Amino acid sequence: MAEHPGISLVAIRFLFHPDTLDEAITPDPHPNPNSNSSLDENFLAEFKNKTSHNNSVKLEERVVKNAAEAIEIIREYHRCTMFVVGERQRVNSLLD
Repeated sequence: MAEHPGISLVAIRFLFHPDTLDEAITPDPHPNPNSNSSLDENFLAEFKNKTSHNNSVKLEERVVKNAAEAIEIIREYHRCTMFVVGERQRVNSLLD
């Protein structure tokens, strides 16, 4: 699709600012090499490699402190066709 001269693709990766991670959201200290985050990293590396020569495709990595900042970034693209893909962060049970 991004090969069409009138179409561009912007992929935005949201990264949490490390100083603002809430106690309920905890990154896994022992990531599994077969985990989704490892798969994500591999996919993104391949994506960057395959699209580095294509000016109509770009990847932006944006650091956010909270959901409001993520929503603000999404609103920057309000005139675009948008697909939101992702998964929830691991949340510690409040019952533990």
